[in-house]
Order: sequence, then structure tokens, then C-alpha cells
Amino acid sequence: MIAPLLDESLDPAKKLKLREELALQNDTSTRSLYRYEKAYLENGGFSGLKPWNREMRRSIILPENFDELIRESIQLKREVPTRSVAQIILILEMESWVGPGILRRSTLDLDTIHSRSQFNRLLSDYIRGYNTMLHTGINCTPLERYRCQSIRTPKSREWLDECFLNRIYRKVNRDSTVSIDRVYYDVPIQFIASKVEIRFLPDDMSSAFILQKEGGITPSA
Repeated sequence: MIAPLLDESLDPAKKLKLREELALQNDTSTRSLYRYEKAYLENGGFSGLKPWNREMRRSIILPENFDELIRESIQLKREVPTRSVAQIILILEMESWVGPGILRRSTLDLDTIHSRSQFNRLLSDYIRGYNTMLHTGINCTPLERYRCQSIRTPKSREWLDECFLNRIYRKVNRDSTVSIDRVYYDVPIQFIASKVEIRFLPDDMSSAFILQKEGGITPSA
């Protein structure tokens, strides 16, 4: 069923279209095909698609995909905050994330984050999983959707820097100053009594300048 999807020469757009066609042909969902494909690639080929037997389940103390289980559990909790740990475990078992009886409430405790590094690791895992998980609304993963689109690049570093400049208008006082956040700055005397556009970075006021009508710039003092 998933053999055509394993062709490494397929680009994301073609793979997305092919997955939709195979789902229609086999009367299944694109999400299921994506899970089969993921299991095949991550668990050693077609053997990764076989259900676990009871002997294998009993021999496992902690699932090898425990990080993925935590990430998926966080996602399930975010979708419905009132879900209990027992309900989350049941969903994980029904969706074949883990075999029945392997997870316990004490194992899947989402309230045991004790450090920033642990939180950052879980957050990174969640973001990585979110971007590589099939979303039914777009029928592909966010990463595949991103790769299908043409990526716009900035015209230049200078152009990008200018996009992040704050822009404000001020009327220059008779003493040739303007006020920005209750701090007064000197400006050239030719702008006295004029309304000017000032562009600046809030954390680097030394880079502030006045944009002139003809397109030139005058540094502020």
C-alpha cells in the first residue's frame, strides 16, 4: 500500500498528491498512510508495521519512543485540556502509539518538569513533532507544506534591517530637539518647527535618523 510513497525521488508536492490518491484507492485516510510510512522508515522496514506480541510487550520497561509519547501526550492535552492521563493513555493505545498496558499513570506524568533544560527539550520535541506530523486540515505535514511553497528571501540585509525599524513622527521643538519616550534628542536646526519622520531601533538610538522627503537621511544627534 505504501510502497509507492517510499520512492526517494518524489518531491514533497508529488508525495502529497500520491498519498491522497492511495488513500482513495485503499479506502483509508491520509493520516493512516502517513503513520504506516513513518513506522516503516523508523522501525526497520515492513517489520515495523507488524503488531507487537505479548512477549515483546512484557519485556519492555520503558518504550523506546517515550519522547514521542510525551510529545503526543502534550498535544492531546492541549487539544482538550480536560483530558485525564487515563484518557490520554487510552487514545495513545487506540492510535497504536504504544501497546496496551505498557504505560501507567505514574509513567506518563505531565506535571513532573523540574528544570528549564527539561522543558526546552520537551518543547523542541513537540515543535519537531508538530512540524512532521500529518495535519488533516492541509492533508500533509507543515514541513511538507513549507517545502512545496516558493521561499521568499529578503532583497538585502539592509532592506531587512530597515523593515524592523520603528517609525514615528515628531514636530521639532524650537530648541531643535524631539522627544522619544520622554528622552530628548538633538536634531539639525534646519528641521525646527517641522514635522519629521524618525526611524530607529529601540535598543540602539545612536542609529536613529530623519527621513527627508526627497529620500535622503539625516542622522540625529
